[in-house]
Amino acid sequence: MAKQDDDPTIPTANPGSTPVSAVHEKDNVSKNYYLPKIVLCLLSDLESKPRLEQMLTGEGIEHEFGERDSRMDQAFVAVASRTKPSLTQDDLDQIADHSLVVYILSDAYPKDKAFQAASWFLLVACKLLNADAIAMKCESSGIAHSRRRWIELGETCKRSRPSASDSEDSEPSAGFYTSLFEAYVQYPISSDDDYYSCGMHLLGKPDVIIASSLLRDALPESDSLVADVAYLFNAFCLYILAECSEGHFVSGSIFHPDLELPSFRVIWEECQGYPEDDLYFNPYGRWRFVI
Repeated sequence: MAKQDDDPTIPTANPGSTPVSAVHEKDNVSKNYYLPKIVLCLLSDLESKPRLEQMLTGEGIEHEFGERDSRMDQAFVAVASRTKPSLTQDDLDQIADHSLVVYILSDAYPKDKAFQAASWFLLVACKLLNADAIAMKCESSGIAHSRRRWIELGETCKRSRPSASDSEDSEPSAGFYTSLFEAYVQYPISSDDDYYSCGMHLLGKPDVIIASSLLRDALPESDSLVADVAYLFNAFCLYILAECSEGHFVSGSIFHPDLELPSFRVIWEECQGYPEDDLYFNPYGRWRFVI
């Protein structure tokens, strides 16, 4: 399900060109892949352009402005958060009435800078939402929240990260990782026989994937496979983000989320389905759940 240039759910700021082309930078030092880069799409009105441009220029953020796009309401619905939907009809009405589109682009960053980059960009984006922007979605993982929800996640992230007065080895609280995970990671996405996530690359980690047929066999009495896979993905990803030190969890390890679900063996595999220069591509691969 790689994105296509003519996909109506992927609006562009300028007809005939996509503002998110060539947004990756080659990592020529380690592997032949493109480093992740966060691209956010914000909506506002034309009167707000000078103020937004001043804020973005002051933060040193690459950005591109575009005119109203009539497909935006459909695009936001298509990528609304699957696990915690927050877009209301009032949000969609405001989205439909927008007259300005702005794409903001982070620098490409390696995995050891992922938390720093993702949290900083979320906080800057929330400043724009607190100013004049009315809606936002993440083009790098295909997820949208309401304006209010984005701001809530930004506030949690800000409260939970170490302060300047903390020691250098101070760890963020659990809310820091949860806020970033919920902000950027879309899941569960269904394609063919698989459920998978998209967005963990923005946090420097592999995404997750499981075959729906395997899940049906493992949970034959399940009332909702979608709810079960969402729970499994949430538990595993937050474990990897917040509790597991780098390199501790290896391919072939066992993960047991709780007493209600079976144990799964987790195997690393390369990211499939997206070209390596696609915003959705995860250069860190995927963790596949097997029995």
